[in-house]
Amino acid sequence: MNVTVHGRHHHVPSSSLKELATEKVLRLSRFLPAITAIDVEMYGESNHKHNDGYVVEITVLAGGPTFRAKATAGDPGSCIDMTAHQLSRQLREFTEKRSGRPAHLAKGRHPFREATQDAAREPMIATTAR
Repeated sequence: MNVTVHGRHHHVPSSSLKELATEKVLRLSRFLPAITAIDVEMYGESNHKHNDGYVVEITVLAGGPTFRAKATAGDPGSCIDMTAHQLSRQLREFTEKRSGRPAHLAKGRHPFREATQDAAREPMIATTAR
């Protein structure tokens, strides 16, 4: 997987931000192992109405589909966190939709099915009123 962290119109402020961004986006591979490349772009926003300061855009390439997320905040670290969270939600929903079942049930366990199988094993006693 190729991870690129860069700034638009300027350099990334520090190597610690590069490391934080790389660490956060590498966690996304647990949702979709077919990720081929991740591009993290950071830049400052110069909008007089929204004085938030930093914008982070992350693009994930995964063979066929492309996933994108963008967040704006006053702190670049929180921008990275918010964007990674948005992407993890997108990737989780994509894998659930593709597999046809929710991720917490994707390993073959189904709580309702297990409960009904346990109930079927126990003998049933029927009582009637006189």
